[in-house]
Amino acid sequence: STDGATWIQAPVNTVGPNTYSALFTIYGGQQYVSIRINATDSENLKSSVTVIRGFYVEPITVITVGPPGSGANFTSLRDAVANVPPNARIVVLPGTYEEGIITIDKPLTIVSNTSASDVVIRGFIPFYITNSHVVIRGLTIQGNYIGILSAKSSVEVDESIITGEVGILSLDSSITIINSTILQCSKDGVALFGNSNATIINSALTRNSGAGLLIAESASAVVIDSEVSENGWGILLFDKASLNIQKSVIHSNNFEGIALLNGSIKVESSSIYNN
Repeated sequence: STDGATWIQAPVNTVGPNTYSALFTIYGGQQYVSIRINATDSENLKSSVTVIRGFYVEPITVITVGPPGSGANFTSLRDAVANVPPNARIVVLPGTYEEGIITIDKPLTIVSNTSASDVVIRGFIPFYITNSHVVIRGLTIQGNYIGILSAKSSVEVDESIITGEVGILSLDSSITIINSTILQCSKDGVALFGNSNATIINSALTRNSGAGLLIAESASAVVIDSEVSENGWGILLFDKASLNIQKSVIHSNNFEGIALLNGSIKVESSSIYNN
């Protein structure tokens, strides 16, 4: 209920033993919501009513970025990021965008509704993410210096293609890379420093001149169902770094497949060859 008197019944689904879920939709923008739960035992002998008041429902802002004449809300992704509220969803239409440096200091989701190759974001550092949580999906990111620079943030990269001098540089951040390719970087594909941690799933780190994956200081990484190939080094570990590799392939790198200068490694069900 949004007025405390008019109640809308939501269908209830069984999730598990004594666990249920209900889905309801609120229209009309930001408002307070009350939820009433009626519970009856299987024999209809006992019942209870619980009213939870004061939920604040804030709809997600969805805006579009597209080339001039596309009818999108913005023609620049940098302008869109600067003007949308926290937790907004930005949908980028097909095109190539010259953006310089896009600084993100609020939680955002930035996606395309097409193939990553159709949406190209170029710049010195296309994404500089600081003290925030950001989801990036379906983009090609071409950094003249760094593709994604994350400082004390949480970043999820999905179905994307990334290149630069360094593809992804993480400073004390949590990075998740899924179904993505980091390639042709003039230095390292993914570089983790400080207390960073990365989870790389079903992705490729390939044809990078330095390391496909560099892990230094107290950083850690888990690599699952992924390929690290044709780099200078496959994976480099320094300092107190740690690495867990599962069901992955490391091959055809110019130097070591895994170079452990310090730190720890665990390898499970993986292949390392032709390095």
